[in-house]
Amino acid sequence: MIFRFFILFSAISLTACFNPFFPDKGTPPPIVSSPARTIQLLREAYERRDIFAFENLIYSTAEFSSYTQISESYTSTLSNFMFEPRVFIDSIFPPNRFFPRGRSYYELKWEQEHRIHSRMFDRAEEIVFLRPLVAGETIFETDETGTDTISALVKTESSQIRIKYRGQDFTVDATGQIFAMKRRNGAWKIWKWIELN
Repeated sequence: MIFRFFILFSAISLTACFNPFFPDKGTPPPIVSSPARTIQLLREAYERRDIFAFENLIYSTAEFSSYTQISESYTSTLSNFMFEPRVFIDSIFPPNRFFPRGRSYYELKWEQEHRIHSRMFDRAEEIVFLRPLVAGETIFETDETGTDTISALVKTESSQIRIKYRGQDFTVDATGQIFAMKRRNGAWKIWKWIELN
């Protein structure tokens, strides 16, 4: 009886080792970085309200800038932008099909953008994308030899965010954004952030 039990136990143990329903456990393969994946991680950082995850997506805090296009009538109600210099996007990026030429934007540096996001993540009770933030068309730029990709411009689809603050819901439409990205240690990071409103 004991011998039969031992044989049965051995057979079960042996088949479990090769059973496809019990695959080997180990380190999962790393997820390959891409501009689209960076946009996905940005969306997740918003929904988790995780400032550290947001910081980790930035290529260089010294080089980072965000650019917001706002109409003159709307600008007068926003104290955040009243004293910010207007910047022409033509002076930053070479001509491409994403940017309307001759338009000016308000520029925020990393300290300002970080402060805005820190407050939003701390104070919001919930952040949800009603229409998801996803990467659309991407333009890649290569080095002079044409063999290595050095940067990317990623245009996102229109999205919509609901922010819950003090029990009230606020909905924000993002009609389109462009993320200029560069790679650092093999991972795509956000270098510049341009809002097309």
